[in-house]
Amino acid sequence: PWFGSMEQVISNNLTLSDFSFHDPMIDLLHVIKTTEIATNDLIQLLNTLSKQKKELKNAYKEIYDTALFPTENPDPLIRISLSGDLLKTNPAAEGLTNFVYENQTYTMVELFKNVVNKIDTSTERWIFEAISGDKIFSFVCKATKNKEYINIYGRNVTKAKRDQQELERLSLIIHETQNAVIITDPKGKVEWVNNAFYKVTGFTLDEIKGKTPGSVLQGNETNSETVQYM
Repeated sequence: PWFGSMEQVISNNLTLSDFSFHDPMIDLLHVIKTTEIATNDLIQLLNTLSKQKKELKNAYKEIYDTALFPTENPDPLIRISLSGDLLKTNPAAEGLTNFVYENQTYTMVELFKNVVNKIDTSTERWIFEAISGDKIFSFVCKATKNKEYINIYGRNVTKAKRDQQELERLSLIIHETQNAVIITDPKGKVEWVNNAFYKVTGFTLDEIKGKTPGSVLQGNETNSETVQYM
């Protein structure tokens, strides 16, 4: 009979010793089996290559996304050498040219040449502020573990600074005004009073804190209409 594979030989309860010594079928079966083994090895190799290609593609995408992250950051990212030379900047940092630091004007190159001598590379982070145009930036400096360079992470804190200045101004006004000011919690209990309150009523913050203003300031002769109005 004609066989196309060793499996067919085995399924017929035969072995190669059942064939004639010079039967060309033996050589053909050897060739077919060798080809089958090579084909299976090739399939496994292709599967391995396909898997590695997919892994490399994912790794490349991760590396690309990681590399793209600083460029898309709206805050300035800067890397300088330990001598203050600029090594890398992202697009947000490239848009910054001149800075005012400690009442002196610097270019970016000059600024970090000046600042690098003040950075304590032994600490976890070192922070300083500088103004560029109408924006105030807070810069966090962090040296790498091997201290080959320093990464500087900038953040626009203009709004926070303006809000802080406004709060300080309003706080000063409230402290210095001649009108009594009371701040209570949502339940109406006193949390803070200004100096004018003490001058008008004679009560200190410690005496009235945690109480409602009415329980201290109102008495039997207080006009009920005024209380209702308040």
